[in-house]
Amino acid sequence: MNFNFVIGNIIAVWVIKSFSQFAFYLVVTAMAAVSSFLLLLAPPADKHDADQQPKKISERVQAMKNFVKNRTFQNIIPYFLYTGLIVAVYNTFETQIIVSTIPNDSKEDKNVKSGIIFIIQGVVAAATSLIIGKVADVVKNRTLLYNASNLMAVLAIVWSILTFF
Repeated sequence: MNFNFVIGNIIAVWVIKSFSQFAFYLVVTAMAAVSSFLLLLAPPADKHDADQQPKKISERVQAMKNFVKNRTFQNIIPYFLYTGLIVAVYNTFETQIIVSTIPNDSKEDKNVKSGIIFIIQGVVAAATSLIIGKVADVVKNRTLLYNASNLMAVLAIVWSILTFF
């Protein structure tokens, strides 16, 4: 989980609690629009030579296509998909589980409480990823790291299934 999820949940909890869920959607839409506009104003990042002219948009699109066709990029696509799947699953299922276990609260209160839970989860995930990163830098056996990662994923699936019994 990235730190931006923590910040997003903090904003969500504050806006929903202070205003409403609709106001939260307006704030998120405004932030996305401002971010997109600022991205359009960003200078080109590939300035290697002072004599080099800025690339046209068609050249940038072609460079992106070439990058996607690169074998190295294609090797990491499954990891992107895996990460996206994890985020989608826990955002939908975990939210539904949290909301369904909170009785007699309004929808906005349930969303605030689930946001607080996600903030705590994000902080813990960020802290553990720092620790795991340090361990990964020390351990030179990559096969061990891959197997440990797969074992954690399997244990998470088994644990989530056991919670239904």
